[in-house]
Amino acid sequence: MELKPLGLRCGLPVPPISIGTARLPHDREAAAILIRAALDAGMRLIDSSRTYDDSELKVALALKNGYRERAVVSAKWSPWAVKVDPDDLPTASCARKRLEEQLHRLQVDYVDLYMIWLINIPEHYHSATAPGGLLEGILRAQDEGLVRHIGFSSHDTPQNICAYMRKSDWCEVVMVSYNLINHHNACVLRQAQELGIGTLVMNPVGGGKFAQPSRVLNALVRKTGVSSAAELAIRYIMNNPNADSMLSGIAKHADIDDGVRCVECGPLDVEQMRFMHDMLDSIDEKARHFCTACGYCMPCPQGVDIPGVMACLERQLFWDLSDSARKKYRMLRGNDAAKCIGCGSCLSKCTQHLPVPDEMRAACRIFGN
Repeated sequence: MELKPLGLRCGLPVPPISIGTARLPHDREAAAILIRAALDAGMRLIDSSRTYDDSELKVALALKNGYRERAVVSAKWSPWAVKVDPDDLPTASCARKRLEEQLHRLQVDYVDLYMIWLINIPEHYHSATAPGGLLEGILRAQDEGLVRHIGFSSHDTPQNICAYMRKSDWCEVVMVSYNLINHHNACVLRQAQELGIGTLVMNPVGGGKFAQPSRVLNALVRKTGVSSAAELAIRYIMNNPNADSMLSGIAKHADIDDGVRCVECGPLDVEQMRFMHDMLDSIDEKARHFCTACGYCMPCPQGVDIPGVMACLERQLFWDLSDSARKKYRMLRGNDAAKCIGCGSCLSKCTQHLPVPDEMRAACRIFGN
């Protein structure tokens, strides 16, 4: 696969598709074999985490016998993403302690890339970059050669992520979600490239959602003439020159083969992209008049997660992703639409002037109480 620099600031050469470790087999030997197969197929960057079923230990096994020199090893941590100890704090000393543990678990002398994991709200950014904070410890480790490059991942709003990048001359790489359904971070990818920051795309195939039955996705697959929704999703990302590499979770050898095959097919052509944009624009137009997740309706007096319920409805109504919508709705248990009593306190606050109680009743009908 063709390599490109991971942004001007970082510059590490990476292919369009990289190795995600969250879905690796539980057996370490089997996982190591799979990682090596991905490296042999041309992938280079490995995104590891302590919480991915001990993926760091699996990566360590895979990197033996000369494979370390062929890999770009990425690690990440923050206390709001995972507390290894109950007293973990976003401090330089705690960051150093966790990094040293990760180097030991990965059995490497340094990591090529270290990400501050999940800067999801402004408070996270301020905590990480404050004097004596996480960043200070990571920068010190970089000076000592334990970390080569630094970045952060985020699920915050595009506006906030762009703001973080603009004031972070230390940031060399950013990792955000970007796919067919969530293409709103296109502006983040564009801003990153303008700043020389490398871009890693997570959830390129929607965390497996695109493998689920969907009339909308099936129509896109038919019109574009590709083999699957997953291929469509991967090639769609390749059409964005601001996306340097996408993380593909691998659970079996077929995942590697399919990912590499999709990349080798290249970006979608002009006619395929026209079909894509026509349908995506149509869906965006509907969504524009639906919930924008602004949060002005919150907090609900009864504890309903109104934006969360509306996101489930959007996934169901606009994308026909029933399985995914129901799974997401189940995660709201205790804060789902069943708690709505129709008090109407949200009505005057909704910037879209939506009949929110009616939508809550619709959610109960669709997803159950």
